Amino acid sequence: MSKKNFKAHDVVTIYSQLQSRGIKIWLDGGWGVDALLGSQTRKHGDLDIIVQEKDVPELRDFFYSKSYREIERDDTSAWNFVLADNEAREVDVHVIVFDEDGNGIYGPNENGKSYPAYSLSGNGLIDDVEVKCLTAEYQVTSHTGYQITDKDFSDVSALCEKFFIEYPKEYLFKKRKLAFIAEDEYRKYRSDLDFWWPNIVNVLQKHNINIPGKREITVCGFNPTYPVFIIDNIVIKFFGYRPYWLGAFNTEYAAHEYLLKDDTILAPRILATGELFENSKETWPYIISTKIPGQSWLDANLTYEEKNNVAAEIGMQLRKIHQLSTDNRLKHDHVWSNLNFKAAASISVLPRHLVDQVDNYINNLDEFDNCFVNGDIVATHVFVENGHLSGIIDWGDATVTDKHYELGKLLDTFDWDKGLLKTVLEYSNWPVKKNFPRQSLGLALSRQAVGLTQHSSFDVFYKLPNLLQLESIATLDELADILFAV
Repeated sequence: MSKKNFKAHDVVTIYSQLQSRGIKIWLDGGWGVDALLGSQTRKHGDLDIIVQEKDVPELRDFFYSKSYREIERDDTSAWNFVLADNEAREVDVHVIVFDEDGNGIYGPNENGKSYPAYSLSGNGLIDDVEVKCLTAEYQVTSHTGYQITDKDFSDVSALCEKFFIEYPKEYLFKKRKLAFIAEDEYRKYRSDLDFWWPNIVNVLQKHNINIPGKREITVCGFNPTYPVFIIDNIVIKFFGYRPYWLGAFNTEYAAHEYLLKDDTILAPRILATGELFENSKETWPYIISTKIPGQSWLDANLTYEEKNNVAAEIGMQLRKIHQLSTDNRLKHDHVWSNLNFKAAASISVLPRHLVDQVDNYINNLDEFDNCFVNGDIVATHVFVENGHLSGIIDWGDATVTDKHYELGKLLDTFDWDKGLLKTVLEYSNWPVKKNFPRQSLGLALSRQAVGLTQHSSFDVFYKLPNLLQLESIATLDELADILFAV
């Protein structure tokens, strides 16, 4: 027997006849939504109603007289049961008992479930007949906390638009396909697990990744450029919104392919890639990779001896990284000649008299010793375990350029400790030439310029005022010797 749908006339008839018997009901579910909207928006094969416990016996008698019978289900209870007629149309009955505050208690008290008093004050129209129903605010709230369907999205969107209700986070995500209105909004939501969770679930299901209790163990990445989520032993990184999102995704993907050429390099390995919106202008691609064990350098509270050991291991890793062969896929997002070095330096902590020297300084660097570089070895990207390096994460800033490009951000990680720098250089077999300090500072200034094309605020040198009297340093060459001469 094929299942038929309830028509608006059927709902009004049931509602009116129950009302004439003194049985008050509230519409829930799809018909409750349509009542609030004032018209039928889709087909409904069932009718969800709420009724007081005292009225249940007479309600059953009414439906039994209309050839309805109770359906046997595993979850049938005194407070929730389903009746169906000969055409397989179902009435899903939710039974409540009012407490002294007007809340509709649903099931045993120990279950802690109820319809708040405000939720039972809704009014709507079915075929121009006024009916009681759940309020729009409650309908919207009750459609959250699980993986939403297209039907849910349609219902909630219609309610939010008509009643000027703020979209729940997961619906806002789907509504705009992540077309954030402004930078502040992007920053607000990029590490918001509630906002991203529906799409995280979709990604895991798409790639057949089953992690028990995944919601409870999911952690957001720390202050990420792009949304990053760690779930057990995997990491999901989404790319979008920022002007260079596609370049960042392609860079990170290419970098990981290069890293595969040496399995002794301590870096994440890609497990899968994909797109959230395949037929969209902004597809929001993602990378699923392995998780590096341990803690970040920032959180590890290392002794100086442990820091020196890790610095040696970073040096050995850099030697391998810089020897990797590359192709033309990996380039700066920015043409060197288009970078405004002086303007970028002026936004740093460097004093004006040093900033005025920047352009001339950059123009007199040695010829580049180009190789594959990470370019962003910062305290949150260096991971350690048991006092040893366990890996380097986040390869989205990798590029092919002069190897000295590594050192500005790396020394920031070391709090500009030249002893740790010397250890890195020794264990990486770094060719320290006469102009090493000049080249290192010049490429640190380059990193500053590139960083400001990617971020609204960025300063390679922000720690220096706590370490040096910058105003007393006359030239950039003097600063270079102080920071980099080993």
